[in-house]
Amino acid sequence: MEYAKRIRLIRENKGFTQEYVADKLAVSQAAYSKMERKAGNCSLLTLEKVAEVLEVTLPFLIDVKKEHYE
Repeated sequence: MEYAKRIRLIRENKGFTQEYVADKLAVSQAAYSKMERKAGNCSLLTLEKVAEVLEVTLPFLIDVKKEHYE
């Protein structure tokens, strides 16, 4: 699973909206939506912030080999 899909699935499973996560990250909803589509373009620092907002660890967020949310 790629990062973008994993981020979206974790967010949805937590019941968070894109608007909520975007607000916590201090970005627009459109910018956050782009992260969910192309997370591979995100910096490690951005991924750390996303993991914090989604209340998961960075290793959990980026461990795409494990299918925790499929």
